[in-house]
Amino acid sequence: MSQVRVFLSKYDRVATDDAPVSLQVLTELLEQLVQLDNGMLNGAVLSPVDVVESRNAIHATAQRFFDNAFTLKVEAVRAWLDGLKQYQRPAGFDFKPWLTRVQAVPPPPAPARKAVQKKQLVPVKMSLINPPEWARPTEFIVEEADDEGDLGGAEAEKKLRPRMSEVLQIVQRQVNLYVNDEQLTEQDDGFPARSALAGSYYLGSVVFNSTSEFWLVHVMVYALGHSAGPRANYLSLDVSVSANRETGALAFWSIESAAI
Repeated sequence: MSQVRVFLSKYDRVATDDAPVSLQVLTELLEQLVQLDNGMLNGAVLSPVDVVESRNAIHATAQRFFDNAFTLKVEAVRAWLDGLKQYQRPAGFDFKPWLTRVQAVPPPPAPARKAVQKKQLVPVKMSLINPPEWARPTEFIVEEADDEGDLGGAEAEKKLRPRMSEVLQIVQRQVNLYVNDEQLTEQDDGFPARSALAGSYYLGSVVFNSTSEFWLVHVMVYALGHSAGPRANYLSLDVSVSANRETGALAFWSIESAAI
């Protein structure tokens, strides 16, 4: 089974009768398409042929979830499209057919829209903590090299592990930007909801990898909710940081989210 089929298989079990869930999946799929613009899928480097196959497969899956959301709740789709930021728009992805379908449906009358007021969003400050007693210790993983352009993570670990404090500063900033982005989070309803966050997160895993131009470190963090024990894990964020091989400069690479 190809890498993209393995990646997309997790969406086979996703409920298709819930518009917010379908839109969350669409957001995740667009994030993967943005990665494909850099020749990567789920953190792995792909060959040009696999990039084309992956892009086509993800496009088809995205279309299915768009159709689901559009059928269930046009206004939610309209708001989602209006809220997409430039970094969430993959190069070459044609949003025009989706926009045309949404624009063909008249918006609700002004009085109805005024009656539905969005709750004021309360900022959340996220802080890094040690893994809770019930959680597994942070796992450090060094990817193996393969024949598809993935150079492995041995060199990346050597270069970046001594700089983890700098890496985690970037992770900290991106986690806080994500949970406080009104286009990506809700206050009480939907997922993720800020009111459901306890304000802390811990490191689940740190994966080192490399391309011909960059050393990469993928940091999986788990944001805690208000439940106790393992059920406290509410939101996972996979934050990737790159380091330029020539200059050593660290930079934010990508962020992906998922429910737990």
